[in-house]
Amino acid sequence: MPVPQLIGRLTRAAGRIGRGAAIGSAWQLARASIQLLWVILVARLLGPGEYGLFAGLVGLAATIGTMTGLGLGLVLLLDVPRDPAGFSAAWARSLFVYIASGVLLIGVFVMLAPGLTGHDASLFVLAAIGLSDILCLPLAALCSYSFQAHERMGWAQSMYVVAPAASLCAVLVYSHSGSEPALATYVAYHASAALVATFILLGIVRRTLRPTATRPQYSSAVLQRGMELSLTRGAEFALTNLDRTLVLRLGGPDLAATYSVATRLATTLALPAVALCSSAIPMLSRVSDRSPDIHRALVRKLLLAAVGVGTLAALAMPILGQLLVWALGVDFQASSQFATRLALLPLLLGLTSLGCTVLLASGRHRLRLAIQSAGLTFLFIPGMYLISNFDAAGAAAMVIGAQVLTAAGLWFAIRSTASGISARH
Repeated sequence: MPVPQLIGRLTRAAGRIGRGAAIGSAWQLARASIQLLWVILVARLLGPGEYGLFAGLVGLAATIGTMTGLGLGLVLLLDVPRDPAGFSAAWARSLFVYIASGVLLIGVFVMLAPGLTGHDASLFVLAAIGLSDILCLPLAALCSYSFQAHERMGWAQSMYVVAPAASLCAVLVYSHSGSEPALATYVAYHASAALVATFILLGIVRRTLRPTATRPQYSSAVLQRGMELSLTRGAEFALTNLDRTLVLRLGGPDLAATYSVATRLATTLALPAVALCSSAIPMLSRVSDRSPDIHRALVRKLLLAAVGVGTLAALAMPILGQLLVWALGVDFQASSQFATRLALLPLLLGLTSLGCTVLLASGRHRLRLAIQSAGLTFLFIPGMYLISNFDAAGAAAMVIGAQVLTAAGLWFAIRSTASGISARH
């Protein structure tokens, strides 16, 4: 492609992604602020022990929840930008499978959670957490995918704000209800807020995107592709959620509480880079085959932006970590030390997210899954030894090591693929 034409197309593409990322970052900032405030209030209300148990259970539920929908939401996200007329059929198919599989997976979570976490919780607590994180949150993601597929990034990112806002309202109502602070009582408010938020989001999709009533249709090829995409998504979530469950099992609720607060801060600071990646998916998906030169140039620009944003976040981690003690109290003193040890985590999360996005958009989800599986192997096998023998320092080494391995593997694969970033496997 001639250089002037390449520059022109790249500029237009980067402009659209930049606008989407700017709008997405604004919504992500709102989401991050709400989530951080919610974490502070819940942690102070429940105390380290019960908050650590809650965080570990939510980490497991969120990982299981990635299988909700069997990956059909990701199929919608990748296919609709290429064929907008297929949205209604993809929406109907996805919505039915999300609800049916979500209900079944809640049952799986209820059965497995006590054994996997090493801590007992009542059936009501487990069912409420499952309802929120295995059914409602994946449905919120499906609503966001629907807007992303239409490149309406403001709407797409706003979908992720409604659920945290509802959770914040729930904890505020609970804190003023006069009830004794207890996890079993709080999760009732938490699950109710998640249900209300989900109905609101589904209504917004119906009124704004107006999917027509269509009978869901399925094919073995679509379901197989969806399952493969679901596994890659599950591996990504496991890398950022199952660590809390592992810390809960091996280190106990108190260590899990302080660790979860620090990692929540890191994921919050990584949100601008994640918003950038989300904004780029439709564009990268369209040009991966048609315009390899534009694809490669876009990836380079996105990588520079992710490194810049991630470096600023890494510098902010130790500073903001000191504020955690002020916000949460002396019971969470160790969270500030975790924040210093995890200073590189926001940068690594951004690089991992972008690497996953590039491989997903270019159809190399199997390669992505293999690399993420290697990261998960490090998370669990050395992680079990590190936490058991070095407590907080071991937990920090575990998550940093897993993210370094995953990010390095993703970018090595992107760089070394024989036919470049646009190749398909």
